[in-house]
Amino acid sequence: MMLKSHPETVRRDNCVWAKTTLQAVLNNLLIEQSIQKAKETVLTAVKRLYTNKVDVSELLISRQLNRLGDYINKQPHTELAERMAKRNPGHTPSIGDRISFVYIKKTKKAKTHEKSEDPSYALEHELPIDVDFYIKQLKDPIKRIFNPILRENTETVFFGAATFKFKRYVSKETNTTNLTAYFKTKAKCLKCRKSFNLSEKRMLCEECLPFLGQIYLQKVRVLKMRQIEFNNYWSHCQVCQENVCQPNFCNNGDCPIFYRRMKVKKDLEKISFLMERFTL
Repeated sequence: MMLKSHPETVRRDNCVWAKTTLQAVLNNLLIEQSIQKAKETVLTAVKRLYTNKVDVSELLISRQLNRLGDYINKQPHTELAERMAKRNPGHTPSIGDRISFVYIKKTKKAKTHEKSEDPSYALEHELPIDVDFYIKQLKDPIKRIFNPILRENTETVFFGAATFKFKRYVSKETNTTNLTAYFKTKAKCLKCRKSFNLSEKRMLCEECLPFLGQIYLQKVRVLKMRQIEFNNYWSHCQVCQENVCQPNFCNNGDCPIFYRRMKVKKDLEKISFLMERFTL
């Protein structure tokens, strides 16, 4: 049995990640009648976001583009439309179009409308997501839900005494690390993460060198997994277009598979570059 949709879960200015988390929390509280499960649902969602496990398609926010004169203040989607027009004049959003965007991390002084970005552009240039914005988007409605039923501060729903505050980190595999990172003067051991000079042209520190073969096989497995994943997404898109003989040019920004395919492609490029270092 599923609970009927709550207004917070159908708002278009809320991303899918926030909507699905809110719906799950309401189900935990009103159907399963378990406050503990509701807390665990929130913590799991927050952990997924902090550890880069949330797909970009789950973080999209969509707004309709009206005439600029209709807005009193600067809006995220109108500012993005102007930037998109400068980057590619041939693909300028038109009045009435719905613009999907994500919020990316910028300086502390940056305003909200300056943080909006085209999700395809963000993936291509590996721009970090503004985790704080999305946490706040979830935290406000969660507080309204938990305030009447919790005696303690609702902040404990996110970072309670029995939990730990999730640290933001870059995935060790190939999640958000930029390719240019490999050209820095310092490199890290693939096993213990100890730093050493990149000029030494090796993948592991002296202590971890005996594990070179093991690490290489692990990376080969990751490479194979990414290749299979990319091929599956590519085949899915070809079948969807009813065209399996031509290159895939699908750019449907409303389809989650489109962003997943882009993400896996970037991962493949990085892991392939990493594998080349084993031959140095």
